[in-house]
Amino acid sequence: MRLHQLTLSSPMTSHRGIEFLLSAVLPAGLGAPANAQYAGAITYLGSYSSAAPTKPPARRAPASRVAVRLSEWKLELSQLTVPTGEVEITVTNGGTIPHALEIEGQGIEKELEPINAGATSKLRLKLPPGTYELYCPIGDGAHEKMGMIAHIEVIGSVNIEQLVTGMKKGGYVIVLRHGATNADQADTDPLHRDNIGSQRLLSEKGRDVAKRVGDSFHTLGIPLGKVYSSEFNRATETAQLVSGKSPTTTADLTEGGLVVSPAENARRAKALKTLAVVVPEAGSNTLIVTHKPNILDAFGEDWFASKEGEASVFKPNGSNNLVLVARVQAADWIRVGDGQ
Repeated sequence: MRLHQLTLSSPMTSHRGIEFLLSAVLPAGLGAPANAQYAGAITYLGSYSSAAPTKPPARRAPASRVAVRLSEWKLELSQLTVPTGEVEITVTNGGTIPHALEIEGQGIEKELEPINAGATSKLRLKLPPGTYELYCPIGDGAHEKMGMIAHIEVIGSVNIEQLVTGMKKGGYVIVLRHGATNADQADTDPLHRDNIGSQRLLSEKGRDVAKRVGDSFHTLGIPLGKVYSSEFNRATETAQLVSGKSPTTTADLTEGGLVVSPAENARRAKALKTLAVVVPEAGSNTLIVTHKPNILDAFGEDWFASKEGEASVFKPNGSNNLVLVARVQAADWIRVGDGQ
């Protein structure tokens, strides 16, 4: 079983409130969750023809986006990993003199023309898996030698068995969306989180799957150290079932929705990102259980279709950069734990 990798991005706008609208107008697979109610609802209109209808042209897959900031004497990347495929690189010269960008790796070598101070340029290209070097080529390598160089990893497919082997040694952060919930429930009193009866809770299936994921972690020898969760019951219960521990609950991981200010939602997103780059205690992995809006605000629009029970696995490297290793569905942990 191979798992597709996704990217990290930092959208400047909130995605709250659009999920319902998108799910009503977009077919499954184009960014909105699949919904049988709307399956086949979109048709393609054209002139009448007695010939057999033809399929509409395939939509071009969106490119992964990477922001690069150049200055004296630094080259900063918005993320260190992207998936295989189209990558759009937006380069901004935040320095005081002209700079440029060149990318090399896997037989590819592309260069942008010099960019004046304060200006922006873009480069779009298709990158196969591998490590790429990005640097400023101005001055016959002088800018590069002064520190204007960085590396980005293009990830293809990750073998979950290999991932588990690494996680046995510790050092990973698992950001988990809470387990499956009852679709007929809502948070009717979100300001009083001790009022569990007014919350959307885990379904029986959600509890069973969370427990089985925890059993798989135990069977596979994946050690969990610190465990954090949202203050909502569906998150704390997921954390308990997966880890076998009582989690440290915090508002930083709690869904705010429309009952807190946009500034507070942004603060919580930043707090989640900050927690995800903290290196776990030696020989252990950190578990963080939160909600889709928090994950989306923290990690970007590639998490729009994040499923209940989905894990995003990061490998902190001691910097403030998020390094995504894999996104794993609950069923895959269970499958490997069952030896399948």
